[in-house]
Amino acid sequence: MNEDKKTIKEMFEKILVEKAGEKISEIFDKLEENLKKEGLPNIPTKTMGGKMFWDNIVEKDGWKLQRNSFTRHYRILNPENIRKAWGTEEAMKNIIEKLIV
Repeated sequence: MNEDKKTIKEMFEKILVEKAGEKISEIFDKLEENLKKEGLPNIPTKTMGGKMFWDNIVEKDGWKLQRNSFTRHYRILNPENIRKAWGTEEAMKNIIEKLIV
């Protein structure tokens, strides 16, 4: 399957599998500076884990890719339910692509 045609779900699953031996949280920490430059500000915020208004698209090893039921924007939560990234589907794909590299 062409990388451009992959769904956000497939991309997130791929990163969780390919980087299984690494600490995903460390990878996200390295991305924080790049995310700021791209205009995707994120304040790592403790959440309730998406019990209301959020649909789990992918969940593996505590990491969650979720979509808001109303606004349809996405977010990535770590195993402690801290938001590590958020934005449009396209923004999340861009973040995941950087993780794959």
